[in-house]
Amino acid sequence: MSHSDRDFYPGQSRPSYDRIDIPEQDDEVKDLLKRSIEAANNSIVLTDPHQPDNPLIYINQGFLELTGDDEDEILGYNCRFLQVRPDGTRDDDQPAVRTLANAVQKGEHCRAVIRNYRKDGEMFWNELYLTPVYDKTGTLVNYVGVQNDITERVRLNETLERRVQERTQALEKKTRELERQRDALERAKDEAEAASRAKSTFLANMSHEIRTPLTAILGLADVIRAKSQDGHFDEHIRRIKSAGSRLMDTLSSLLTLAKLEAGNMKMEVEPLIVTDETLEVVELFRERAEEKDLTLDFSVEEDARDAVAELDAGALNSALQNLISNAIKFTEEGEIEVLVRRRSHSTDERIEIAVRDTGIGISREFQPHLFEDFRQESDGLTREHEGSGLGLSITKQVVETMDGTIAVDSDQGVGSRFSITFPLATDYHLEEAPETDETIEPDREDARVLLVEDNNNTIFLVQDLLGDVVDLVIVRSASDAVRETRDADEPFDLLLIDINLESGGSGVDVLERLRHNDTYRDTPMVAVTAIAMPGDREELLDRGFDAYLAKPFEAGDLVAIVDQYL
Repeated sequence: MSHSDRDFYPGQSRPSYDRIDIPEQDDEVKDLLKRSIEAANNSIVLTDPHQPDNPLIYINQGFLELTGDDEDEILGYNCRFLQVRPDGTRDDDQPAVRTLANAVQKGEHCRAVIRNYRKDGEMFWNELYLTPVYDKTGTLVNYVGVQNDITERVRLNETLERRVQERTQALEKKTRELERQRDALERAKDEAEAASRAKSTFLANMSHEIRTPLTAILGLADVIRAKSQDGHFDEHIRRIKSAGSRLMDTLSSLLTLAKLEAGNMKMEVEPLIVTDETLEVVELFRERAEEKDLTLDFSVEEDARDAVAELDAGALNSALQNLISNAIKFTEEGEIEVLVRRRSHSTDERIEIAVRDTGIGISREFQPHLFEDFRQESDGLTREHEGSGLGLSITKQVVETMDGTIAVDSDQGVGSRFSITFPLATDYHLEEAPETDETIEPDREDARVLLVEDNNNTIFLVQDLLGDVVDLVIVRSASDAVRETRDADEPFDLLLIDINLESGGSGVDVLERLRHNDTYRDTPMVAVTAIAMPGDREELLDRGFDAYLAKPFEAGDLVAIVDQYL
């Protein structure tokens, strides 16, 4: 199929050239071009670069409408008049002006966007396409300028750019604000961590400073009681022990609270017969209840007698001690009853331990604050009962850590009933408790024991407890300990080592240096220390100590541990 026969559009054939009226004469072509240029919406001009100043030699109607000028006013002039501001100054310091001048000089095509001014002084943005025209011999004869008013487009672009800039600035401002907030949070985090470290350091130091003198106070009280012949000082000793124990309880509460706040409360849960654990705690308080002429009853419902729950024995013991201790403290007459029973819930079976008293009770107004830290119903100069206000707060957190709940029902002037519940264990295996003999006081006077201790009161106490039953040697520093073990005629059978020694290294340094000595590689070494913050015991055992005894210690505990290793 020929070009003349194919369809240009569906259903329409291209006509043959002999049926098209195409201008062929020069006059006809020129007339067609002139009429087309005049009808164009674009502004079109011709300039003659061969005449001085490259004047305009042709202007179409579009140019006159664009500028508002009359043809006879501008024909024959260079188009620089478009750069004259209303005040008569020239706006020719534009990159576009220099671009046009450079193109005219080189005879090249160019495009430029330039600020121009109409006859009435209104500024407009002119998009100019400048094209050189050459004759058949390649000689430059004219320039054609095609111009468009793109003011609206430029303004739209400027608006968009302004909005983009504003948005960018807003985002940058927001970013800076977020960075300031991030920096502030990082500073707050650093400050909080520093405060936490400072608090931990303070508590560790206070723990050490309180435990060390308490070791002598409580230990020597036991020694005096054991050596007292007529019991004349028994009441004095009891009061010393009571005051020291109260101080120790407060310290323990603070350390437990610190452990809970730091999230370091590690529970070693195991299947426990709840009744047996509860009865042991009750028996601890029977003497105290009798001292106040109070009845302390313990009862267990039949179906709860052998009930087992997955609990941490130490944590359960701590919670029960606090509840029973409070019941005795806040009851002046009547009774305290401890009851163990099973409770059915919609989702599981639970074991409940309830402590009921006939004490002063708790007001309805204070009950919502009962489990808050450092809160007591009577405080300040008017408070009627001693205490730190931490017991119930700690008890609640400890119980909940073991998946338990705590509740209170109290009437002021009538009494209170505290209850804690735990899920019953369903799949468990109870370990049989090993048979134990009563602790036998060591009587091996030939057993050699080295005490590494720098506190005079603790030295005095240990000398009193062990001096007559073992061959006790005392040194006050890490360097003295290493020297004594090196120079001794016979090796020591047991080392009791304080950790925080004043000079020459720590107790850990003693341990590590002696473990490298074949003579003491397997010798029992016991950390006897007031360093007793959460995790300290585990850390010292991991470092290689065979046992750990926290200050203050009971005289019987020290004797028992010595007996264990001798």
